[in-house]
Amino acid sequence: MTYSFIQALEFEPGTTYGRLLTAMRSAIRDANTGVGSGPIASLLRKVFSLGLTQEPQLSSSEMFDIYRRPFLL
Repeated sequence: MTYSFIQALEFEPGTTYGRLLTAMRSAIRDANTGVGSGPIASLLRKVFSLGLTQEPQLSSSEMFDIYRRPFLL
C-alpha cells in the first residue's frame, strides 16, 4: 500500500484526494497484472504471488469533494 501511495504522488504531484485514490488503485492493479516494471514491482509480484488484496480508502470527519480538494502532505 505504501508503495502505491508513493508511486501515485510521484506520478501526479499536486493531485486531489480522488485522483490519489485512483492512482493508488491503478498501481495495485498493475502490480497484480504484471504491468509495472522495475525491481520494486517485481518484488511485489513475488511476495504477493496470489495478488494484492488491499483497497485504498479515505475517511474524514467532514464531507468534501475528493476530486476538488488538493491533497497536501
